[in-house]
Order: sequence, then C-alpha cells, then structure tokens
Amino acid sequence: MSLSRAETSNSDAPLRSWADAHAASLDLELEGPLDAPGMDPTWILRMSGPRVEAEVHLFYGPHVDISVVLTQHPEDGMFVSGEDGITGQWLTEMLDGLEQMSREDAMPTWLRRPSGP
Repeated sequence: MSLSRAETSNSDAPLRSWADAHAASLDLELEGPLDAPGMDPTWILRMSGPRVEAEVHLFYGPHVDISVVLTQHPEDGMFVSGEDGITGQWLTEMLDGLEQMSREDAMPTWLRRPSGP
C-alpha cells in the first residue's frame, strides 16, 4: 500500500514547522517533499553545529531514522535512532533533543550506537 502526499502531511508538517522555527539559530538544510518510491525518504533534514552533525530521514509510514555524529568526539562514532508510526509530537521532541545536543553535551536517551557484527 502506498500513501499519498496528503496522507504523509501529518508527519511532515511538524518537521517543516520545526525547521522553520529553528532556521535562524541552527545550520539546517531541509529537502522535500521528495518523489520517493519504495524505501526512499520523503523528507531529509540536515543539522550542522559545533557539537553535532545530524540527519533526519522521514519515510512513508510514517517512519523516521536519525543519525548523529558528535563533531567534538568523532572517535565515538555514529549514534542512531529509528521509530515506526512516529507522531508529530514525538518527532518534535526528538528534534528538540537534537537541538539541545547542539548546545550542550546531553545526549537524548533514545539515541544509541548502531548494532552490528
């Protein structure tokens, strides 16, 4: 089953709204809506700061994948998070957590190291 743009607007509206509200205080790049077949993201938000480099990928579902690198400690590697059925409120809280990370060292509890071999 594929979702129309109207059906995904409930999840991308908070992303767009958050980016608009924080564009003056953060280095942000927002791409979307993307013509996303299958498993490709419908929106991408990139955040760059003195402490954090982050990418937020929003997919149909709605699903969100977030990847973060601590720019002052790149040796720590990448931290990630993903959520199925993301609500607008939870997405906004996650974005607020990234913004707080960009200002201080506190890492949100929902970020983790990727699992792998």
